[in-house]
Amino acid sequence: MRIGIIGWYGHANAGDERMLSCLQRLFTNHTLYMVNDLQLPSATLTELNRCDFVLFGGGGLILRGCAAYAPRFDLITAPFACIGISVESVHAADQVLLDMLMRKSIFIHVRDTDSARIFASSGKVISGVDLTFLYPFEVVEEVSQDRCGVNLRDWRYWTGQHGGTFDLFMRRVTARAPGLRQWYPLPKWSPDRAVSIIQEHFQQLFPLALYVEEGARTDIQEMSPYFPTEIPPFIPEHLRECRYLVGMRLHALIFACQMGIPFVSLSYQPKNTIFCKSVGVESLSVDPTRLNSLPGACHEMKTQYRVVREHLLTYRESAHQTALRDARTILQMMGCK
Repeated sequence: MRIGIIGWYGHANAGDERMLSCLQRLFTNHTLYMVNDLQLPSATLTELNRCDFVLFGGGGLILRGCAAYAPRFDLITAPFACIGISVESVHAADQVLLDMLMRKSIFIHVRDTDSARIFASSGKVISGVDLTFLYPFEVVEEVSQDRCGVNLRDWRYWTGQHGGTFDLFMRRVTARAPGLRQWYPLPKWSPDRAVSIIQEHFQQLFPLALYVEEGARTDIQEMSPYFPTEIPPFIPEHLRECRYLVGMRLHALIFACQMGIPFVSLSYQPKNTIFCKSVGVESLSVDPTRLNSLPGACHEMKTQYRVVREHLLTYRESAHQTALRDARTILQMMGCK
């Protein structure tokens, strides 16, 4: 089969590229046509409609403003479905995209229960896990050194959902008053304070830069003020050498879970909180705008190391079995041989 896959690939994001690798492995006996421009130019639409099947996924692809893509997606005439997606924000303005996906999709495979509820009325939902659990990283042996991997990403200092009303308001205000950070009275994200707390709890820190796209604000740029040496792009070996992780990006947490490395999540988005709850380590999810709970979470991760590791490995096995089950269902529904 010739399978079109639409997603946010080719942007030097380790999480997205790992998902792509898993999709390529799943469809190893088929020809893939990759699309990373959700605006679907005319030439791209022509190629997609030459495919035997088109998949939209995976990752958190449904964000505020994505409704603009709905008319272009509606021009896809090949059999269509969603795989490994999640809804990152729900706004009335984006309902047109959700409605289109529910109407057009043969199945809608999602990676979390909240997204499953959003699409439930379609009757087409396959409630699953992140695509990377289909081929998870190998479990590592315990690292004896008190070394903590750190992943920080570029993020605004104010609270609120990405693309929400308050976020959009603050973007406009700060564009006119860049110095607002100095007197902003509400709880706010401070990477300086976060790193200071982390340094107090671990003997060694290692920066893990999962997003390194040229021309964008990368994880390297975000963490460079706190690490004197050059920060390399992420490779799995860097994480394997850590006993712990404190991270922001969801796939930093997912990769740690797959390797059996206890983590604390700086849950800048609901997807992090949802994942921690699914794994059974909700107490290790910290609101980055309320860092008073970060010392306690770091202490719990260290003192309850083996208990936390057991939670991760139990979830890893369950998620892997779920991913294998879903893969069989998806291949069958697509008519893959």
